[in-house]
Amino acid sequence: MRTMRELEYLNVINLCDGKILGRICDMDIETDCGRVTAIIIKPEKGIFCWTDETIRICWEQIRCIGEDTILVEYKREANSGKNHQNRKYGGFLSCFNCK
Repeated sequence: MRTMRELEYLNVINLCDGKILGRICDMDIETDCGRVTAIIIKPEKGIFCWTDETIRICWEQIRCIGEDTILVEYKREANSGKNHQNRKYGGFLSCFNCK
């Protein structure tokens, strides 16, 4: 089992193109049952670039949570309207206020 604190330090890698998407900055959770439905990724844009853009990866798209990385199957063009969100990073608890 992993904690949120441990997961946020892992790189998320897209199996479709082999690129690093970024790191987990948030999670969507069904509050009725406590089930994680998606992870929210803060893209890696470089040292001096800051972006408010996030990528939402559905739990079903996660293929493996390893010791050093999280592997996902994320098709950018198929998910571009659904998963890209312009929301500011609000930390782990912001998932309760965002839809």
